[in-house]
Amino acid sequence: MAEIMNNIQISGGKIDLPNPGRLPWTFYAGIIENIPIESYFLSKTFSVNEVLHPFDRATYQIVKGKRMLLPLGVYNDPNVRLDANAIVEEKQVVFPQIAAQVDENMEDIISRIPMFTDADLSKGSFEEEFNKSLARKMALLKDALTRTQEYLIAQVITTGKLDFVSPFSNRRLVVDFEIPSDQFINNIDWSNPSTATPITDLINLARKFMKRAGKKPNLVIMGAEALDKLEKSAQWNNERNIYNLKEMGYLQGIDWNLVEDVETVGNIRNVGNVIAYHGTYEDPATGTTKPYIPDDAIILTNTSFWSMHYGAVKYYRQPDSNPYIKTKIFVTEEVTEDKKSKVYKAETHPLPFLENPYGLWIIQVQ
Repeated sequence: MAEIMNNIQISGGKIDLPNPGRLPWTFYAGIIENIPIESYFLSKTFSVNEVLHPFDRATYQIVKGKRMLLPLGVYNDPNVRLDANAIVEEKQVVFPQIAAQVDENMEDIISRIPMFTDADLSKGSFEEEFNKSLARKMALLKDALTRTQEYLIAQVITTGKLDFVSPFSNRRLVVDFEIPSDQFINNIDWSNPSTATPITDLINLARKFMKRAGKKPNLVIMGAEALDKLEKSAQWNNERNIYNLKEMGYLQGIDWNLVEDVETVGNIRNVGNVIAYHGTYEDPATGTTKPYIPDDAIILTNTSFWSMHYGAVKYYRQPDSNPYIKTKIFVTEEVTEDKKSKVYKAETHPLPFLENPYGLWIIQVQ
């Protein structure tokens, strides 16, 4: 793998392949990993800690009784039996799948080379055009996979679970992190700028978060409408300096200057970094553009409670008996039966895990 990756050259919008012929899946996975694309805020924020699993399913833990006390005793008193299931609940989940493919037709490539001749082929014109086209399509493939992962993360952090039905097999997949019902809040009213108290509300929510989760939040994600109501309120405009509003604090993996669809508000003491995420996607069912974070939503969390897990890929062409491959992304190259096209198939099986169900609060602002 190291020798192959050392030979990859990505510059000027094209990929320089090392040697002709069939290449291993690790080569194309390396290309996908190394092609720069638009930055996706949620994928960067919630993927700092990554775990690769050896199978297509895994056991995850929901920690509920971490701060339970034992009764004090004296010498020769009996031991207290701990109920492990009451402290940590284990659940099994099958990983979701995100998969796509791009086709590379040889005739299409030839048609894009002006005055194509045998001489052009010997000079490498065909290879050059093929590599440029492959670079464009690999970037398209990576963008589609990452954008869909962004949507998947958004579903988890705005609902506390992943719940969908596959349009291909009609199978339903549910992963519920069992967020307590009182952490879904819809009675905060910021509709009147003169009476709204957004700073007070955020501080009170952060204190409840701390008391229950054992840590203070470090990130507040707002929808566009929630941010608009915050900034129009009299309390925000008159009192924010009283509450020690500072520049954005450090968040692992995030350079605030490079995230273009995130509007930074500031860091409120004991509340965390406050931002509005304006990223959008196109709903395939309706064709309409929707925000990843609903306009009226506020998400309180601490990113240390999160990790991104990837299920293994099944690949039955493996020479050994184990068809599972531990990887973040898997890419294969296939040649069509008519030998006129190459097909590049990519798949990934991501799922954000929330360790502590008390570490996610979902607010709807009126």
